[in-house]
Amino acid sequence: MIKRLSRLAALLSLGICLAAPVLFFAGTISEGGYKLAFNLASAGWFVLASLWLMKRTKKGPSSWVGS
Repeated sequence: MIKRLSRLAALLSLGICLAAPVLFFAGTISEGGYKLAFNLASAGWFVLASLWLMKRTKKGPSSWVGS
């Protein structure tokens, strides 16, 4: 469930990253709006894509200790 939601949100963030420059050059949004949208969407993409691609281990909650 979390992977599915993070995949959807990551792809939405990527879409915003692609749409923001087009909207800016079309004159629909200002430069400040473009920078804000692109920076937030970029940060969202990196965080959410990492969550989407993380592998879940079956060892339990303390599997990271000692590795």
